[in-house]
Amino acid sequence: MHRGYVRLWRKTPESRSASRGLAYLGAMSWLLTKAIHQSAWVAGQQINRGQVAVTRSQLCYEWKVSEQTVRTILKNLESDGFLTIKSLFFLLNLLNIIIIIFSMNL
Repeated sequence: MHRGYVRLWRKTPESRSASRGLAYLGAMSWLLTKAIHQSAWVAGQQINRGQVAVTRSQLCYEWKVSEQTVRTILKNLESDGFLTIKSLFFLLNLLNIIIIIFSMNL
Protein backbone atom coordinates (compact mmCIF):
# COMPACT_ATOMS: atom_id res chain seq x y z
CA MET A 1 0.00 0.00 0.00
CA HIS A 2 1.28 3.45 -0.89
CA ARG A 3 1.34 5.87 1.97
CA GLY A 4 1.11 9.60 1.78
CA TYR A 5 -1.31 12.39 2.31
CA VAL A 6 -3.32 14.97 0.44
CA ARG A 7 -3.86 18.42 1.90
CA LEU A 8 -7.48 19.24 2.44
CA TRP A 9 -8.07 22.89 3.23
CA ARG A 10 -10.71 23.97 5.72
CA LYS A 11 -12.27 26.17 3.04
CA THR A 12 -12.85 23.20 0.72
CA PRO A 13 -16.47 22.68 1.89
CA GLU A 14 -17.12 26.33 0.98
CA SER A 15 -16.16 25.77 -2.66
CA ARG A 16 -18.84 25.68 -5.34
CA SER A 17 -18.19 22.00 -6.10
CA ALA A 18 -18.35 20.87 -2.47
CA SER A 19 -21.45 22.98 -1.81
CA ARG A 20 -23.33 20.72 -4.26
CA GLY A 21 -23.49 18.05 -1.55
CA LEU A 22 -21.71 15.20 0.12
CA ALA A 23 -21.55 13.12 -3.08
CA TYR A 24 -19.46 15.84 -4.70
CA LEU A 25 -17.18 16.29 -1.71
CA GLY A 26 -16.70 12.51 -1.63
CA ALA A 27 -15.96 12.40 -5.36
CA MET A 28 -13.45 15.24 -5.01
CA SER A 29 -11.69 13.49 -2.13
CA TRP A 30 -11.68 10.13 -3.91
CA LEU A 31 -10.23 11.60 -7.11
CA LEU A 32 -7.54 13.53 -5.25
CA THR A 33 -6.42 10.45 -3.32
CA LYS A 34 -6.23 8.40 -6.54
CA ALA A 35 -4.04 10.90 -8.40
CA ILE A 36 -0.68 9.38 -9.28
CA HIS A 37 2.46 10.71 -7.64
CA GLN A 38 4.86 9.85 -10.51
CA SER A 39 4.41 10.06 -14.27
CA ALA A 40 3.32 6.79 -15.86
CA TRP A 41 2.01 5.37 -19.12
CA VAL A 42 -1.57 4.11 -19.36
CA ALA A 43 -2.85 2.62 -22.63
CA GLY A 44 -0.13 4.42 -24.60
CA GLN A 45 -0.89 7.81 -23.05
CA GLN A 46 1.43 9.53 -20.60
CA ILE A 47 -0.28 10.37 -17.33
CA ASN A 48 1.46 13.11 -15.40
CA ARG A 49 1.84 13.55 -11.69
CA GLY A 50 -1.44 14.65 -10.14
CA GLN A 51 -3.65 13.13 -12.84
CA VAL A 52 -6.03 10.18 -12.65
CA ALA A 53 -6.67 7.65 -15.41
CA VAL A 54 -9.91 5.79 -14.83
CA THR A 55 -12.94 4.52 -16.72
CA ARG A 56 -16.45 5.66 -15.96
CA SER A 57 -17.41 2.06 -15.23
CA GLN A 58 -14.65 1.91 -12.60
CA LEU A 59 -16.07 5.05 -11.02
CA CYS A 60 -19.57 3.51 -11.02
CA TYR A 61 -18.19 0.47 -9.22
CA GLU A 62 -16.07 2.41 -6.73
CA TRP A 63 -18.66 5.07 -5.95
CA LYS A 64 -21.59 2.61 -6.09
CA VAL A 65 -23.69 4.88 -8.30
CA SER A 66 -25.11 4.77 -11.83
CA GLU A 67 -23.19 5.87 -14.90
CA GLN A 68 -25.53 8.84 -15.30
CA THR A 69 -24.65 9.98 -11.76
CA VAL A 70 -20.93 9.67 -12.54
CA ARG A 71 -21.36 11.67 -15.74
CA THR A 72 -23.32 14.37 -13.92
CA ILE A 73 -20.79 14.66 -11.09
CA LEU A 74 -17.82 14.84 -13.48
CA LYS A 75 -19.59 17.34 -15.75
CA ASN A 76 -20.40 19.61 -12.80
CA LEU A 77 -16.89 19.33 -11.32
CA GLU A 78 -15.50 20.27 -14.73
CA SER A 79 -17.86 23.24 -15.11
CA ASP A 80 -16.87 24.40 -11.61
CA GLY A 81 -13.22 24.42 -12.69
CA PHE A 82 -12.18 21.67 -10.27
CA LEU A 83 -10.97 19.36 -13.03
CA THR A 84 -10.57 18.91 -16.77
CA ILE A 85 -11.46 15.68 -18.52
CA LYS A 86 -9.54 14.34 -21.49
CA SER A 87 -11.24 11.31 -23.01
CA LEU A 88 -9.40 8.46 -24.76
CA PHE A 89 -11.46 5.91 -26.66
CA PHE A 90 -9.99 2.61 -27.78
CA LEU A 91 -12.23 0.90 -30.33
CA LEU A 92 -10.25 -2.36 -30.19
CA ASN A 93 -11.14 -3.13 -26.60
CA LEU A 94 -14.02 -0.64 -26.19
CA LEU A 95 -12.47 1.09 -23.21
CA ASN A 96 -13.23 4.72 -22.68
CA ILE A 97 -10.46 5.91 -20.38
CA ILE A 98 -10.82 9.38 -19.01
CA ILE A 99 -7.84 11.32 -17.79
CA ILE A 100 -8.74 13.75 -15.05
CA ILE A 101 -6.56 16.82 -14.69
CA PHE A 102 -7.05 18.89 -11.57
CA SER A 103 -7.24 22.67 -11.67
CA MET A 104 -6.60 23.00 -7.91
CA ASN A 105 -8.70 26.16 -7.74
CA LEU A 106 -10.94 25.18 -4.88
